[in-house]
Amino acid sequence: MTDVTAPYNFVPLARHVCKASDLGLTVPPSQDMPAAGAVSGSIEMTLTCDTPFLVNWGPEREPGVKAFGRTPDDIPAIPGSTLRGMVRGVLEIAGFGKMALADDARTSVRDLTPAARLDYGERVTVERADGAYEPLSRGGWLRIDGDTLVLTACEFARIEHDELSKISKNFKTRVRKNDNFSSAEIIQQEFTGSPPEIPITQSLFVEKTAQNHKHGLKNKKKPELGHKYIRYRKATVAASSGLAGTFEKKCGRLVFTGMPSKDKHMEFFFYDPAPHKAFEVPKQVWRGFLDVHERQEKISDTWRWRKAALGRGEAIPVFYLTDGAEITHLGLAMMFKLPADTSIGEMIKHSSPDHRDPQAVDLAEAILGRLESGKGKGDGWRGRVSFGWALAEAGSWREDQDPTRAILARPKPGYAPAYVRQRDFQSDDGTELLKVGTHANGDPIRANYRSYMNWDPTGKDPVKEEIRGWKRYPVRGQPHVPPPTVEGDSVGRLRPLCPVPEGPITFTFRLRYHNLHPVELGALLWAALWGGDDGLRHAVGMGRPFGWGRAKVAAALDAAQREAMRQFAEAMETWARQKGIAGGWADSVQLRQLRAMADPEKGADEQAQDRMKQMQIIVGVANDFVDAKKAGTVLPEYAGMAATEVADPIDEDSIKMSPPRALGQQAKTTVRTFNNAVRARQGRGTVQAAPAAAGDDRFPVGSRWQCEGHGHVEIVRWLAPDRRWVRRADRPDDDGRPVSVRALRPL
Repeated sequence: MTDVTAPYNFVPLARHVCKASDLGLTVPPSQDMPAAGAVSGSIEMTLTCDTPFLVNWGPEREPGVKAFGRTPDDIPAIPGSTLRGMVRGVLEIAGFGKMALADDARTSVRDLTPAARLDYGERVTVERADGAYEPLSRGGWLRIDGDTLVLTACEFARIEHDELSKISKNFKTRVRKNDNFSSAEIIQQEFTGSPPEIPITQSLFVEKTAQNHKHGLKNKKKPELGHKYIRYRKATVAASSGLAGTFEKKCGRLVFTGMPSKDKHMEFFFYDPAPHKAFEVPKQVWRGFLDVHERQEKISDTWRWRKAALGRGEAIPVFYLTDGAEITHLGLAMMFKLPADTSIGEMIKHSSPDHRDPQAVDLAEAILGRLESGKGKGDGWRGRVSFGWALAEAGSWREDQDPTRAILARPKPGYAPAYVRQRDFQSDDGTELLKVGTHANGDPIRANYRSYMNWDPTGKDPVKEEIRGWKRYPVRGQPHVPPPTVEGDSVGRLRPLCPVPEGPITFTFRLRYHNLHPVELGALLWAALWGGDDGLRHAVGMGRPFGWGRAKVAAALDAAQREAMRQFAEAMETWARQKGIAGGWADSVQLRQLRAMADPEKGADEQAQDRMKQMQIIVGVANDFVDAKKAGTVLPEYAGMAATEVADPIDEDSIKMSPPRALGQQAKTTVRTFNNAVRARQGRGTVQAAPAAAGDDRFPVGSRWQCEGHGHVEIVRWLAPDRRWVRRADRPDDDGRPVSVRALRPL
């Protein structure tokens, strides 16, 4: 089984956002007028790093090499903006702040694994009664007509590379030998010749009706069929005498969609355009197309080519989905990428709407400033803190003679096993999706991954999926740069600073603050100094996935500054207790996860268990990301910590609900014992119930408490020593829910 591993992990988003006003702070903050009790001053700080360290800025000093930025005097230096970002990243989490700066992007989905059947497979294909799969996408020609985009529908067939080789000699052999044929333009040029000698307009024989054609993959659901069958119309250069009655001759154009792998063996033939079937492309559909092809990823060579032709007034071949009345999605291949139903910003709001509320001001915004929420809104202000340049001390660093080669590819937030909070687990450690059934061949059927896609378009499903949280790169025990397995644009050359044998790389800088409330000053210092915990470290600069940039910030604080840190911690503790946050502030899930990721000892443990390695894609050889999804595995919480202390609201009667969809089948509910209770699991969720039990202790039946996420509750049933069944105290009709006693606080 392929596990999901990553050099990054997540601190869960809180259900509550701590606003500056909750702590008695003035919003908007006073910029120039001295505030009562406010403090101003500066602190000299040191930043030391005992690993390779790279903060790349300024002009390129060496062609093709990213090196540490330097001042005109050739001194390595860290910009104040980098230090500000380092501190802000901690302050937003420790201060239970908003996730306001995350890009509200819309990820894309093209996932053929069984665990994403609801996300993708069922949207682009339909399984027929005979077991064959039929694509739902249709073909057409897209053109610009004034200010609108118009799509004219047409029929399409598929043609084997072997057949195309009868027109363009050795076409199949040529495209499979060359590794640079990912672009449809290059594939077409290889077919036609350069300059074009073979036309892409051809007369071919096409099946009169779509037929089932054997696919190379085995059919797990119906092994008696042997292989999977795909239903489509087949095109050939010539129809044999025995098949003449089932084929008809058509004039059309060959359409090439690129060569994503050497396994591809067919192209397309568009014919019979239907001018009476011309659709105007809705604006939201076009925005979704651009989200996929331009905004989420770099523009592909194929889209760059097609886009230029569209701009010249030509009609370009596309594929589309329709709901019967209008176009719903658009793409450049038959199995094209779909834009996610829910954007990242919308997912963030599912944890708490305050995370994206421009009216809510958290500590980070109050102290470090914020941009206007909209042009002319006037709700932005500058920060009251400045970080000076951090200059390296001479003799504390060195550079290796040869640059380090490393993969610099950016992880994609669309990978649901890592970036979306999962709920349906088979394993109690949260690393394996729930098994909801078994294929005829004995392979397990897994619950589908929770994702950015909406499984219930009616909106009746109360479950709203969430992102995993604040992404951070945990500090490691020892740096490790895996050697690149491929060459290409994702491989870079890096020249970091390295520590000398005598000690760590040392930088000094000055932190200046103006007109801060003591609680604000305490928050700033807590984030920079980890609340005075000498064992915790920041991760700064490039190379954090490799364990580079493990940095410690230190400063000699006076009594007033130390008192400010204490006041901040006390204020946050009071706020957390008022909100009913399990464990209070200091022992909340968020603080425990944040500190764990800053602990080199925990990082060393995670490294030793191989949990921080980057998954790999070796084209044509291996794809860890696909293998993990086929196995139904999930990125575990960092250092084995629990993501939440409070159970999701459930209804005991939900055990009787009809099972959810799972790979197009009805999965039976399975029941097993777990921690002295009965747990009934379903593919769409996890429900729990337990027999009533007698017992009376500090949390007796009938007593009332404050509970995180549920307000005032009354205990109505004893479940286990550490769990109670509660209902909302102000709602006698509340069906109730099980909670941990650690979530209960005195009123």
